[in-house]
Amino acid sequence: MNNETKVGALVLAGIVLLMGIVTFLGVFSLSTNSYDLTIKYSRASGLKKGNIVNYVGVPVGKVEKLEVFGNSVKVIVSIKKELKIPVGSNFLLGSEGMMGGMFIDIDPPEQITGEYIKPGAEVAGAYGASVDSFLAAGTNVLHKLETMADAVNSIFADKDVQTSIKGTVINAKEITDSIKELSRVFAEVAGHNQAELDNMVQQFNQMSIHMNSVAGRMDTMLRDIDNNGQTSREVIATLHNLKEASANIEKITKSIETVTGDPKTKDDIQVTIKNAREASEKANKILGRVGEIKVTPALDIKYGDKPDKYRVDANLRIAPSKRDFFLLGVSDIGEGNDFNLQYGKGNDYAGIRAGLILGEVGAGVDFAPLKWLRFSADAYDPNNFKVRVGGEIRLTDRISLVGESLDVRKNASDSAYLGIRGYF
Repeated sequence: MNNETKVGALVLAGIVLLMGIVTFLGVFSLSTNSYDLTIKYSRASGLKKGNIVNYVGVPVGKVEKLEVFGNSVKVIVSIKKELKIPVGSNFLLGSEGMMGGMFIDIDPPEQITGEYIKPGAEVAGAYGASVDSFLAAGTNVLHKLETMADAVNSIFADKDVQTSIKGTVINAKEITDSIKELSRVFAEVAGHNQAELDNMVQQFNQMSIHMNSVAGRMDTMLRDIDNNGQTSREVIATLHNLKEASANIEKITKSIETVTGDPKTKDDIQVTIKNAREASEKANKILGRVGEIKVTPALDIKYGDKPDKYRVDANLRIAPSKRDFFLLGVSDIGEGNDFNLQYGKGNDYAGIRAGLILGEVGAGVDFAPLKWLRFSADAYDPNNFKVRVGGEIRLTDRISLVGESLDVRKNASDSAYLGIRGYF
């Protein structure tokens, strides 16, 4: 061969060799590193080529291509060859946050049968939870609470209701004011007219009986009246007058007892003193109760680690004293609607509770090693025994970060929640 033929042959051989190397490397890379899957979504807003594909939270691939197919979108993704995806897995389209990018999260089924999705297959996609849907759920709950508050306000805003409550309290206050003034007048008369002592004692006896009855009715009224409003202040003023009037009656009857010799009068005096003392004690008891009751409402909005797992809890803590409290509320509003009704004892550092926990019989303990940190544990549901643990970190006086697991005896990921708590 001449030189030109040799050069041409070498160039041709080099081109063939280069093509063979490129082809070999391409086939090798495709066959050993990854395989393709097609995922079909009705919408894929925000998803782009290069977005991450996760399997149980671990990156295993990326989005290679998006194709519009009729009224849906086909997303072609590449998956690491060594990963076998079980049949029945969910291909969830999610967001990393309000400003974050999109991703696809592959969530395997709870029971793996041994069957796996073949490379190149087409599967149906689904939509996972996002920050927007979480905020929308919280907004919906707050709207429901606002509707409930409007309903309550509309009842107490009714003029007839206000007039009835106000009239009842004013009448009671006027009665006790009159009794107070009458007792003062009787005290003056007793000092100047010894001849009317027997008649005065009988009248005082009847008055003390009526005052005892009035104090009992005041006790019932306070259970239904807001102790922070004007109505409650009127009731408290009434009880103070009642207490002072009964004390005056007791002093007067004791002074009369020393100067009368009639046995019937002495008996009436003893009954009068007894009724006056009981009325005063009831007034003291009611006044003490009004001052000690403390009511603390709280609302929890929590998000689980599984898609579409949200919980909204509302609870009311009523503390009639420094060591006693009641816990009333509803958990998982709109879904489970599990009721809480518990009675407990404790202080700011530790306490114990018992009653209904998530609608089941149980008991719990609370422990706060620091002012801003609190832990709790509950054992409940005797038929399917569960142990719930939780924690709270106070961020401000009205906002806390909370977390809980509804049953630590089982898979914690199936019952774990994290969210915020607001105090009102």
